[in-house]
Amino acid sequence: MLLREILRIPAFERFQVVAGRRGLDRDVSTVSVMDAPDIYEWMRGGEFLITSGYVMKDNPEYITKMVEKLDEWGASAFGIKLGRFIDQIPPSAVEAAERLNFPLLIIPVELAFTEVINPVLQEVVNRKSREMIYSENVHREFIRMAIEERSIAEILQMLEQYISRSAVYFDVNFHRAYFSEENPDDSLQADALAVARREQSVETLIAKYPSYQIKTSGEQYGYLFFGEKRGDSETGMENYHQITMEQASVVLIIKVQKLLAERRIEGDYRELFVEDLLKANFRTREEIANRARIYGWNFTDGGYAVILSVDDMKAHYTESLDRERGKSLADMMEKITQISADIVKKTFPLSVYRWASDRVMLAVSTPDSGRSTIAAQCRAVFEQVRQTVRQAMGQTLTIGVGTYKKDFYEVSESYREASKAIGIALEQGKHDCITFYDELGIIKLLSRMSKSEEARELCAEYIQKLRAYDEAHGTNLLQTLQTVVSCEWNLKKASEQLYIHYNSMKYRYRRICQVLDKRLDDADEKLNMEIALKLDAMRSSRL
Repeated sequence: MLLREILRIPAFERFQVVAGRRGLDRDVSTVSVMDAPDIYEWMRGGEFLITSGYVMKDNPEYITKMVEKLDEWGASAFGIKLGRFIDQIPPSAVEAAERLNFPLLIIPVELAFTEVINPVLQEVVNRKSREMIYSENVHREFIRMAIEERSIAEILQMLEQYISRSAVYFDVNFHRAYFSEENPDDSLQADALAVARREQSVETLIAKYPSYQIKTSGEQYGYLFFGEKRGDSETGMENYHQITMEQASVVLIIKVQKLLAERRIEGDYRELFVEDLLKANFRTREEIANRARIYGWNFTDGGYAVILSVDDMKAHYTESLDRERGKSLADMMEKITQISADIVKKTFPLSVYRWASDRVMLAVSTPDSGRSTIAAQCRAVFEQVRQTVRQAMGQTLTIGVGTYKKDFYEVSESYREASKAIGIALEQGKHDCITFYDELGIIKLLSRMSKSEEARELCAEYIQKLRAYDEAHGTNLLQTLQTVVSCEWNLKKASEQLYIHYNSMKYRYRRICQVLDKRLDDADEKLNMEIALKLDAMRSSRL
C-alpha cells in the first residue's frame, strides 16, 4: 500500500513528514526496525524503516547517509523517534530527503514499535486478502465467459463494468477494433476505427490513450485502450483494475487464438478453392459454383485476375533461410495479402485471393462496365495497394493484370495473362509498376521471340556493335541511342534529357550511324532498331 494511505490510518495521525513529501506515493510492502548501521544492505525494496535513533546517537549526521543509502536500496521511507536518543534531525538529512523525494518522518516517542508495525501489517494483510478475493471473483467471471464462448464485445462490457471506464480492443492480427457497443461520439472509438482503416498507426493510439498490451510467449495479439474514467470510478482501485485487465487479457487471448485457428482452417480451404479457380482445376462449372457458395460467393458477373509479385524477395530474403526467418517472411506475406485485400474489397467487394511464395493472387469479379472504365478502376485501386504496401511494409510490388472475362469461370485464362504480364515486365527490367496484359501490344509477340536465333542475330547486328564500341572506347553511345528512341527520335529532346549540347547530340548520333553502318533516318531501320532494343532488354534480363 502507498505511504500516503498508511499515514491516513488513525494510529499514525501524529506522524510528521519532515521532508520528501513528494515521495508519499511510494509503495510500502513491510515495516522494519533498524538494529544495525548497515541495515540498508538487507533492504529488498518497499520497506518503511523505523528507528529509535540508538544506533546513531553518537553520530546524528549518519542519518544523512542512511537517507541516501535507503533510497539507493529501494526502501520507501525512514521514520525516527526524536527526544530519546536523538534530539533533532540534521539539516543535511532534510536536504538529502528533499532532493531524493525520499520521505523522512518523525515518529511520536511514546509509540512502541509494535504500535507502528502491527497496524501497517494488518492493513497490508487485509488489503492482500481483499485483492485475493477480488481476483478470485474476477477470475471466475472471465473464465465463465471463456467457457461460454462469449463475444469480444461481451468481454469488453464485463471489463468496463469492473474498471469504470470505456475500453477498446484492437487486434493486430485481424487489424480490427472491437467495442462493447458502438458510440459515434466516443473519440477513442473514432481513433481506433481510423487505425482499422489504416488512416493512422497503432502507435498513434498508444501515444494518445492509456493502453495494455495483449501478448503471450512473445506473440503479439493486440492492445486494450482505455477512455476517460467514469464518474462512479472509485479512488485507490488501480491494483484491482490491473488484476481485471490481466484476467480480461487471458480470456481475449483464448478468444483470439480460437478465431485465428478458425481463420487458418477456413483460409486453407478457401485458398485451395482460389487456386483451383485460377488454375482451372475443376471438372464442371457446377463443382466450382457449389464450392463458391460455401464461402458466400456467387459469381454472376465477369472478372479478371491480378498477381502482386513482391520485388526481389527471393533474391534478398531467402538467403540463409532458417525456420525463424521463414516464419517472419510468411508473416510479411500475410500482412501484404491482408493490406491488399482490404483495399481491393472497398471497390470490388466480390474478390477472392490467396498468397504463395512471393506472390499474392486475386480474382476480381465486377460487372462489365467497359474496358476503359474497368481498367481505370483497376489502375486506381492497385496503385493504392502499391503505395500502401510500400509505406507500411517497405516493399515494392510488380503487378500484372489479365484481361476481363465476361464469364468469371474463365478467369483462369486471365490469370495466365497476368502471369505473362509480370514476366514480360521483368524481362524489360521493369519493377514496382502495374502492367496490363492487353496493353502490351507487340511486346507479347516479342517476348515469345526473344529466345530465338533470329532475335539473337538482330540484337548482334543492331546492338552488340555499339556495346562492343562503348567497351573498347569508354563511350556511352548505346545509352545515347536508347534515350533518342525513348524520345521518339527527337534529338533536341534527347539532348535535354541527357543534359548535353544539341551539337554534341548530333555528333553522337552521326557516330552511332557510322559504327552500325546504318541509315537511322530510314523508317524501316528505325523500326528494326526499336525492336532490337526491346529484344536485347528481354534477353539481358534472362541472363
